[in-house]
Amino acid sequence: MVIAGLLAVLGSPLFFGLLYQQGHFDIVGRNWYFDERGRSIAVAAVTAVSACTGLGWMWWTIAASLNARQRARYAVAPWVAPLAAVLIVGCLALLPSSIETFSENTDDTRLLALCAVLIALPVVAFFGTLGAYRRAASAIGASQQTWNVIIVLPWAMVGVNLLSRFFTLAAGDSYSSILGVVNLTAMGVVVFSLYQAMASFDRACAGRQMAAADRGNVPDFLRRS
Repeated sequence: MVIAGLLAVLGSPLFFGLLYQQGHFDIVGRNWYFDERGRSIAVAAVTAVSACTGLGWMWWTIAASLNARQRARYAVAPWVAPLAAVLIVGCLALLPSSIETFSENTDDTRLLALCAVLIALPVVAFFGTLGAYRRAASAIGASQQTWNVIIVLPWAMVGVNLLSRFFTLAAGDSYSSILGVVNLTAMGVVVFSLYQAMASFDRACAGRQMAAADRGNVPDFLRRS
């Protein structure tokens, strides 16, 4: 479910291209426009992809943490990912109204601090969760390299996108299309790395369960002999 949802995100250019061909979506300069039909389709697609990815992530993280704690006593707790998800959703739900209020009262430093907190907390919660599962992967003998890619590459792409502002001003909007391809490629690498990280984590847990079952059979064999 997680990988399927993220692959759907990677296919979003095809989705928007289809809406464009059908006349439900248009781009004028840097502004995007939907008609009512296109907006309803886009909202339904985003809702479906978000639900698939979110529910799949909750399911996997809870099951993976329970399996990991059978192998390593101090592996990540099952409540870490759900708590982070609640924090992220809550902050993102409050952020638009907070930004709108701050735009009307730009002199209020408390509103500015609140907006900064509502932006920073989801980032900290998300990458904190990834870091917790990376440490758990190390504890159970799974690969850490793929988790490192998932954590480091998004920050590298943030730096690339900030740096691209200079090249966009120098080379014009033609550079923006190249940057879009680079971003999609980087996201593809993240999705592939996430798949490898989750698969390696599951294999390490399964190997532990097989080893535990084998050890449980040894005393019976010795008693029968």
